[in-house]
Amino acid sequence: GRDKAVVLIDTDSQASLTSQITGSRIPKDEFVLDDYLQNKCELDDTLTPIGDDNDNFWLIGSNLSNLYLDRRFNSGTSIKNGMLKVFNDLINKFGKGTKIFIDTPPQLSAISQSIMCALAQIDILSVFLVPIRPDTFSLEGAKICISEMQDLQESYRGVDEINARCFLSSYDSRLQVSMSIMRDVLKDDLLSKCLCSTLIRHSTEVSRSAYKQESVFSSSGKAAKNLTADYTKLLLEVLGFKHELQN
Repeated sequence: GRDKAVVLIDTDSQASLTSQITGSRIPKDEFVLDDYLQNKCELDDTLTPIGDDNDNFWLIGSNLSNLYLDRRFNSGTSIKNGMLKVFNDLINKFGKGTKIFIDTPPQLSAISQSIMCALAQIDILSVFLVPIRPDTFSLEGAKICISEMQDLQESYRGVDEINARCFLSSYDSRLQVSMSIMRDVLKDDLLSKCLCSTLIRHSTEVSRSAYKQESVFSSSGKAAKNLTADYTKLLLEVLGFKHELQN
């Protein structure tokens, strides 16, 4: 089995991550992160084991109840400390070396701000990763998001530099719009400093797997294998394994 636990946290009420992993949202009568933050349940009540018992792979899933998550972060103190408590509780349960991946709503929500603050207060390798799709809306959104991270660092005492990175997603070198967005990112002082060298190529497997509520990584087709290779390379890059990228 896996020595160190892997924990996925879905904070988006749409529950796209949860659905792709389990096939559906968390049932209404089961606990999600919002319940834990209201002290309605214990941490164990929100954790769903994925795979075999010895995989040490866990999910804190989501459903529409997480629509109310932002209400739990209605003050500066709750934003600074809310998700910090969640991360510390997970590390206390599973031990140091636990790998935690969080899927956030696609906007600058209070839960996203609390996650940013928490990552900057814990002495672990942490990265807040912002995808940039090949359109100007996504480009401007990434600028706002990373700029907000910098503002958070200045607003909260004890919050160190937030490790913000961005990457180009759904990239297709055959399309002019992809090339144009890349040029715009490289010319932007803020984004170019955070840009990962790994590109996530456009793949129809993303839409297909989302429609079927399957993991794109479970497919054996060539397109899925290429996408898996891209995301694996991106993960190694953001975790700092440069020697792996060169091999």
